[in-house]
Amino acid sequence: MPNKQEHLGVALVLAVVMFFLLIWLKLSNAIGGTLMIFFGAILPDIFEPAIENKERKAWEHRRHFHSKRALKISAIVCIVSFALGFLSSFFFWISFLAVGYVLHLLMDSGTKIGLPA
Repeated sequence: MPNKQEHLGVALVLAVVMFFLLIWLKLSNAIGGTLMIFFGAILPDIFEPAIENKERKAWEHRRHFHSKRALKISAIVCIVSFALGFLSSFFFWISFLAVGYVLHLLMDSGTKIGLPA
């Protein structure tokens, strides 16, 4: 994903796919699940907004919450919370949030900058 427009386009396509996947899985609240995935997808940018570095004339953006470590942790949270979701629906909602976070980081990993270690 070399630019912002393609990044946003992929995000939109994934949101629509996830919505229909949740309907296919017969989730009683597919809209709520899709909104949780969307919120999870914007969390990395809420935690780490882009900051202009005037010395380098560039935007610095990816550190702790946009890292390979964050990707691994959020993937583990996604898997564990999905498994625990069979005990409590609260964990299903957490897994949707984590899915959005993981998707955001996967899209960022496809850019030139990629994800830091």
